[in-house]
Amino acid sequence: MHKIRIFWLAMAITLLASINLSAAEFTADEVIAKANQAAYYAGKDGRSAVQMTISDTRGGTRQRAFTILRMNSAGDNQKFYVYFTAPADVRKMAYLVWKNVGGDDDRWLWLPALNLKKRIAPGDKRTSFVGSDFLYEDVSGRSQHEDNHELLEVTDQHYLIKHVPKDPGSVEFAWYQTWIDRQTFLPMRAEYYDASGERYREVEALKVENVQGHPTVMVAEARDLRSGTSTRNEFSKVEYDLGLKEQVFTGMVSSAAAIDLPALQSDLHGFMDARYGQRLQGDPDEDDQILAEARLQLELSRMGNWATLQLKTDFYYDDVVDQDDIDLEEGNGWLDLREANLSFSPQVITDVKIGRQILTWGTGDLLFINDLFPKDWPSFFSGRHVDYLKAPSDAALVSFFPEWANIDVVYTPRFDADRYITGERISYWSPALNRHAGKDDIIKTDRPDDWFKDDEWSLRLSRNLVGYEVALYGYDGYWKSPAGFDPLTNRATFPRLRSLGASVRGNLGKGIASVETGYYASRDDSNGKDPLVANSEWRGMLGYEQELMQNFTAGVQYYFEAMQDYDRYRDSLPTTEKARDEWRHLLTMRLTWQLLNQNLTLSLFNFWSPSDQDGYLRPVMEYKITDAWQISTGANLFWGEEDHTFFGQFDNNNNLYAGLRYSF
Repeated sequence: MHKIRIFWLAMAITLLASINLSAAEFTADEVIAKANQAAYYAGKDGRSAVQMTISDTRGGTRQRAFTILRMNSAGDNQKFYVYFTAPADVRKMAYLVWKNVGGDDDRWLWLPALNLKKRIAPGDKRTSFVGSDFLYEDVSGRSQHEDNHELLEVTDQHYLIKHVPKDPGSVEFAWYQTWIDRQTFLPMRAEYYDASGERYREVEALKVENVQGHPTVMVAEARDLRSGTSTRNEFSKVEYDLGLKEQVFTGMVSSAAAIDLPALQSDLHGFMDARYGQRLQGDPDEDDQILAEARLQLELSRMGNWATLQLKTDFYYDDVVDQDDIDLEEGNGWLDLREANLSFSPQVITDVKIGRQILTWGTGDLLFINDLFPKDWPSFFSGRHVDYLKAPSDAALVSFFPEWANIDVVYTPRFDADRYITGERISYWSPALNRHAGKDDIIKTDRPDDWFKDDEWSLRLSRNLVGYEVALYGYDGYWKSPAGFDPLTNRATFPRLRSLGASVRGNLGKGIASVETGYYASRDDSNGKDPLVANSEWRGMLGYEQELMQNFTAGVQYYFEAMQDYDRYRDSLPTTEKARDEWRHLLTMRLTWQLLNQNLTLSLFNFWSPSDQDGYLRPVMEYKITDAWQISTGANLFWGEEDHTFFGQFDNNNNLYAGLRYSF
């Protein structure tokens, strides 16, 4: 009997030893490599629909719905595309990641209202993903090379691994540990600890299913143990090896149309917005109210098998400016047609969009050099949402995606001018009158308006080179705001303009750096001798943006304008008219702080010109009461030592405004 016990004890020891030997076959780094493959590299590509539920400490919830696309690239690099379908305030927003193993990822946000592709700094990957308890890095994955890994324990079900960051200053945690399933190698649970050893965050896989032979997480939850909030992601319609095209991950404008997104087959969305703005001082040329309007925007999208139709129209009541006549070019009247276009792809490497659309190019933050598409300056200076800074263009956009570059060509058959300052809402300095002017001195213009004769061409060549976005630009048309004067008709004019430019943008340190330049050739005054037509000029800009701490970002820019043929300009200028400086310098700074799960946004943007000795301060506060309701308030504050400088002329237009919006 004693020998039998010894036999079974020996067998048990041998079995345990074999289990430990089997467990020891993989090092911590090998386990993490397999976990990354299982969690982020299943199949050659993949797609899933996600329903996100964000829960707060009071039991309230907010919803997000989006589709995730993924494509594997050479060397374990990847491309991710996230397209939002709900709620209304983030609908059609997109998030694009080019994961570069061993280097900084390239990340962008697509803001549909501005048609703007915004680069995200590499340090922002530890920031909340659309206000949830998941982080941007949770979506695309954390590189295994960023941490040192230690195998702590092996059980029948899991590998327990501790991870310590190689660069502690780049993350908010001191270390974290993960439980990795021994059968599927999926990470099933992760716990994050701070420097004091306190556990403050958890991420857990709650449900796993087998999809096309790949173990797949179908329900995941992230919990913030300090705030008490949590976020649950439920995955559906998961598919692998779809044969997704590279085009989906290159052009963010048309990516949604390049694949089948059933949730977008046909839908009607929009918002109701009420805003009021009051001047902070008396202006003898304008009313005390600078803004008093109610607005209803309706947006209809229809996606078919071969094309997408989009209509976006604003109906509004304005108590400040007369609304008797509808002018779709200037945005006057009770109707403003924002978008009406048809998009389609006649071949794999070509996208076409025809009709009224919003277009945005360049790298500047509220500064524009090679973006020669119309702006709406009265909206911007009076307190409307920043989306209304961009005015629509009636144009045809054709985009080509060969392997060596992206090519965008825009043809506008009739000149689309800025919605410029006329005096109806914003008072201004009039050189002709040599004084401030307003609603009693509305600027009258001779605007080029012949179809297919007074047209515009815009061209952009762009590509990504070693993580940097490089672009070349060309434009042939007219100055977008009045830049000339005809004494015979006593009207402002739009002289002919041709420009060439370039830009570079990419990761620099923990932030994003950008350089942009452009040469403006004034074709109606090529030698600079006509004082009534704007001279040619060089424009340039340097910019840098970085997240200084979680959800707090700072950005700075330096901008200049250098007038050409300046001596001829001075010699030809009437003695009664004040001369511009040969060089105009401008510095900007933006501070953005997102609080309360990104539901509260505080922003401060400051323009300051040391050459003009003037400036413009733009503080804004926005708070999302729910996914549907949002309140905002802000101010437009101008100052300057001279009445005729760009910002100094608006010093009677200082205003405070507030708005309430319901999105559906």
